Amino acid sequence: MAIFTARLERAVVRVLQGRGPAPPKDGPAAQAAAHGVTVALILSRYSDDEDVLIAGLLLDALQDPTAAEALEREFGPRVVGMIRGVAEPLRELPWGTRTARYLRRLSSTPNPSLLVASADVIATLIALIGAREAPGGEGGLRFGGPIEEQLRLARGVYEAVRGSWPRCPLLPELRKRLEEAERKLLRRP
Repeated sequence: MAIFTARLERAVVRVLQGRGPAPPKDGPAAQAAAHGVTVALILSRYSDDEDVLIAGLLLDALQDPTAAEALEREFGPRVVGMIRGVAEPLRELPWGTRTARYLRRLSSTPNPSLLVASADVIATLIALIGAREAPGGEGGLRFGGPIEEQLRLARGVYEAVRGSWPRCPLLPELRKRLEEAERKLLRRP
């Protein structure tokens, strides 16, 4: 399969449009768009499955509860199923409850969704490291919790994926990025 298709282009356009008619220029919407593109780029190194790449691009799309039906019509039930497999539980729940539910769910998530979950964590770790190294310290990035909790979640995803799919091709990169993040973000030697 060609790495770039018309269907994949539609997914890129959807991500860049964010929630409004114009592409996001700055702030959280731009960071979310960049995150989806980064996830898809990471996935493209390990998979040529168009549905996996689209799920990576759109992994945050289901935060809008009205989006599932439209996404299914446009990209199919497999893409939506993969996104649901890695979608965060309700944001109203406390961080610890959300992450515990998410990690439990990963233990029974199909392999394509585990690819997306792994790439999502790798992209988040890259962004966290980049934000720390940017002038000004945190670079304005806002994630779900303190660095220690983000790293604990990343470690939990690594362990869940390793337990469910020990031969997941992203595991070595996920482990490497996690170790780098722990070293740089927690200032470990």
